[in-house]
Amino acid sequence: MQFLHFFENTTDLRRLPVDLLDALVSLGDGHVVPLLERCKRPSGGRAPASAARESDIAMAAVTAHRLCETGMEPEEAYKMVAKVCREAGFKRSRKGKSPDLEVTARTVSGWCEEIAADVGRYSQIAKAFDLAISRFPATEDIKQAIARKGDEAVRKGLLEGLRRALAERGSSDKSS
Repeated sequence: MQFLHFFENTTDLRRLPVDLLDALVSLGDGHVVPLLERCKRPSGGRAPASAARESDIAMAAVTAHRLCETGMEPEEAYKMVAKVCREAGFKRSRKGKSPDLEVTARTVSGWCEEIAADVGRYSQIAKAFDLAISRFPATEDIKQAIARKGDEAVRKGLLEGLRRALAERGSSDKSS
Protein backbone atom coordinates (compact mmCIF):
# COMPACT_ATOMS: atom_id res chain seq x y z
CA MET A 1 0.00 0.00 0.00
CA GLN A 2 2.92 2.33 0.66
CA PHE A 3 4.04 1.73 -2.91
CA LEU A 4 0.66 2.93 -4.22
CA HIS A 5 0.98 6.15 -2.18
CA PHE A 6 3.82 7.22 -4.50
CA PHE A 7 1.39 7.59 -7.38
CA GLU A 8 -1.44 10.03 -7.88
CA ASN A 9 -4.99 8.79 -8.42
CA THR A 10 -4.42 5.41 -6.79
CA THR A 11 -7.01 5.82 -4.05
CA ASP A 12 -9.28 3.26 -5.71
CA LEU A 13 -6.41 0.78 -6.02
CA ARG A 14 -5.63 1.09 -2.32
CA ARG A 15 -9.15 0.06 -1.33
CA LEU A 16 -8.81 -3.63 -2.24
CA PRO A 17 -5.65 -4.29 -0.19
CA VAL A 18 -7.23 -2.48 2.78
CA ASP A 19 -10.45 -4.50 2.42
CA LEU A 20 -8.49 -7.73 2.08
CA LEU A 21 -6.34 -6.96 5.12
CA ASP A 22 -9.46 -6.12 7.13
CA ALA A 23 -11.12 -9.36 5.99
CA LEU A 24 -8.08 -11.44 7.00
CA VAL A 25 -7.92 -9.80 10.43
CA SER A 26 -11.66 -10.40 10.87
CA LEU A 27 -11.17 -14.03 9.83
CA GLY A 28 -8.52 -14.38 12.53
CA ASP A 29 -11.13 -13.09 15.00
CA GLY A 30 -13.61 -15.74 13.84
CA HIS A 31 -15.75 -13.50 11.62
CA VAL A 32 -16.07 -14.22 7.88
CA VAL A 33 -16.77 -11.07 5.89
CA PRO A 34 -18.52 -11.29 2.49
CA LEU A 35 -15.22 -10.83 0.63
CA LEU A 36 -14.00 -14.21 1.94
CA GLU A 37 -17.27 -16.11 1.90
CA ARG A 38 -17.41 -19.28 -0.14
CA CYS A 39 -19.12 -18.81 -3.48
CA LYS A 40 -22.52 -20.39 -3.66
CA ARG A 41 -23.21 -22.84 -6.49
CA PRO A 42 -26.55 -23.17 -8.19
CA SER A 43 -28.72 -25.86 -6.63
CA GLY A 44 -27.66 -29.24 -7.90
CA GLY A 45 -24.45 -27.73 -9.25
CA ARG A 46 -21.04 -29.00 -8.47
CA ALA A 47 -17.71 -27.38 -7.90
CA PRO A 48 -15.95 -26.17 -11.03
CA ALA A 49 -13.19 -28.31 -12.44
CA SER A 50 -9.67 -27.56 -11.31
CA ALA A 51 -7.55 -25.27 -13.45
CA ALA A 52 -5.29 -28.22 -14.31
CA ARG A 53 -8.25 -30.31 -15.48
CA GLU A 54 -9.66 -27.47 -17.57
CA SER A 55 -6.22 -26.94 -19.07
CA ASP A 56 -6.07 -30.62 -20.03
CA ILE A 57 -9.55 -30.46 -21.58
CA ALA A 58 -8.57 -27.31 -23.47
CA MET A 59 -5.42 -29.03 -24.72
CA ALA A 60 -7.51 -31.95 -25.97
CA ALA A 61 -9.91 -29.56 -27.74
CA VAL A 62 -7.04 -27.64 -29.34
CA THR A 63 -5.51 -30.89 -30.55
CA ALA A 64 -8.82 -31.91 -32.14
CA HIS A 65 -9.10 -28.46 -33.73
CA ARG A 66 -5.59 -28.63 -35.17
CA LEU A 67 -6.14 -32.21 -36.41
CA CYS A 68 -9.13 -30.93 -38.37
CA GLU A 69 -6.87 -28.29 -39.90
CA THR A 70 -4.75 -31.12 -41.32
CA GLY A 71 -7.79 -32.28 -43.27
CA MET A 72 -8.97 -34.91 -40.79
CA GLU A 73 -12.73 -35.23 -40.38
CA PRO A 74 -13.94 -33.95 -36.98
CA GLU A 75 -15.33 -37.33 -35.86
CA GLU A 76 -12.00 -39.01 -36.61
CA ALA A 77 -10.13 -36.24 -34.77
CA TYR A 78 -12.40 -36.67 -31.74
CA LYS A 79 -11.78 -40.44 -31.77
CA MET A 80 -8.00 -40.00 -31.94
CA VAL A 81 -7.97 -37.42 -29.13
CA ALA A 82 -10.27 -39.59 -26.99
CA LYS A 83 -7.92 -42.54 -27.45
CA VAL A 84 -4.93 -40.50 -26.26
CA CYS A 85 -6.94 -39.26 -23.25
CA ARG A 86 -7.92 -42.82 -22.33
CA GLU A 87 -4.33 -44.04 -22.68
CA ALA A 88 -3.23 -41.23 -20.36
CA GLY A 89 -5.85 -42.23 -17.78
CA PHE A 90 -7.87 -39.06 -18.20
CA LYS A 91 -11.52 -39.65 -17.24
CA ARG A 92 -14.50 -37.76 -18.63
CA SER A 93 -16.28 -37.55 -15.32
CA ARG A 94 -15.10 -35.99 -12.14
CA LYS A 95 -15.94 -37.21 -8.68
CA GLY A 96 -19.61 -37.94 -8.35
CA LYS A 97 -22.07 -40.28 -10.00
CA SER A 98 -19.78 -41.80 -12.62
CA PRO A 99 -16.12 -41.18 -11.81
CA ASP A 100 -14.81 -44.02 -14.00
CA LEU A 101 -16.34 -43.17 -17.36
CA GLU A 102 -13.81 -43.17 -20.17
CA VAL A 103 -13.37 -40.33 -22.62
CA THR A 104 -15.14 -41.00 -25.93
CA ALA A 105 -15.31 -39.17 -29.23
CA ARG A 106 -18.62 -37.72 -28.02
CA THR A 107 -16.92 -36.42 -24.87
CA VAL A 108 -14.28 -34.58 -26.91
CA SER A 109 -16.96 -33.28 -29.27
CA GLY A 110 -18.89 -31.96 -26.26
CA TRP A 111 -15.80 -30.20 -24.92
CA CYS A 112 -15.25 -28.57 -28.30
CA GLU A 113 -18.90 -27.52 -28.53
CA GLU A 114 -18.84 -26.06 -25.02
CA ILE A 115 -15.76 -23.99 -25.82
CA ALA A 116 -17.12 -22.83 -29.18
CA ALA A 117 -20.42 -21.81 -27.59
CA ASP A 118 -18.63 -19.41 -25.21
CA VAL A 119 -18.18 -16.63 -27.74
CA GLY A 120 -17.61 -14.06 -24.99
CA ARG A 121 -14.83 -16.23 -23.54
CA TYR A 122 -16.23 -15.98 -20.02
CA SER A 123 -15.57 -19.54 -18.87
CA GLN A 124 -12.23 -20.66 -17.57
CA ILE A 125 -12.13 -23.49 -20.09
CA ALA A 126 -12.56 -21.11 -23.05
CA LYS A 127 -9.76 -18.94 -21.68
CA ALA A 128 -7.59 -22.04 -21.25
CA PHE A 129 -8.38 -23.01 -24.86
CA ASP A 130 -7.33 -19.59 -26.13
CA LEU A 131 -4.09 -19.77 -24.18
CA ALA A 132 -3.37 -23.32 -25.36
CA ILE A 133 -4.10 -22.53 -29.01
CA SER A 134 -1.72 -19.57 -28.87
CA ARG A 135 1.03 -21.99 -27.80
CA PHE A 136 0.31 -24.57 -30.51
CA PRO A 137 1.78 -24.32 -33.99
CA ALA A 138 -0.24 -21.83 -36.02
CA THR A 139 -2.39 -22.93 -38.95
CA GLU A 140 0.22 -21.69 -41.41
CA ASP A 141 2.97 -23.63 -39.60
CA ILE A 142 0.85 -26.77 -39.78
CA LYS A 143 0.35 -26.30 -43.53
CA GLN A 144 4.09 -25.89 -44.02
CA ALA A 145 4.81 -28.98 -41.91
CA ILE A 146 2.32 -31.00 -43.96
CA ALA A 147 4.05 -29.89 -47.14
CA ARG A 148 7.42 -31.04 -45.74
CA LYS A 149 6.50 -34.15 -43.76
CA GLY A 150 3.00 -35.17 -44.83
CA ASP A 151 -0.29 -34.99 -42.98
CA GLU A 152 0.14 -38.31 -41.11
CA ALA A 153 3.45 -37.21 -39.57
CA VAL A 154 1.93 -33.90 -38.48
CA ARG A 155 -1.10 -35.68 -37.00
CA LYS A 156 1.13 -38.05 -35.06
CA GLY A 157 3.11 -35.08 -33.79
CA LEU A 158 -0.02 -33.29 -32.59
CA LEU A 159 -1.28 -36.40 -30.79
CA GLU A 160 2.15 -37.01 -29.26
CA GLY A 161 2.15 -33.44 -27.96
CA LEU A 162 -1.19 -34.08 -26.25
CA ARG A 163 0.08 -37.39 -24.87
CA ARG A 164 3.13 -35.67 -23.37
CA ALA A 165 1.07 -32.81 -21.92
CA LEU A 166 -1.30 -35.23 -20.21
CA ALA A 167 1.61 -37.37 -19.00
CA GLU A 168 3.30 -34.33 -17.43
CA ARG A 169 0.28 -33.99 -15.16
CA GLY A 170 0.04 -37.76 -14.73
CA SER A 171 0.88 -37.49 -11.05
CA SER A 172 -2.25 -35.42 -10.46
CA ASP A 173 -5.66 -37.07 -10.18
CA LYS A 174 -7.11 -37.09 -13.69
CA SER A 175 -10.68 -37.57 -12.53
CA SER A 176 -11.00 -34.79 -10.01
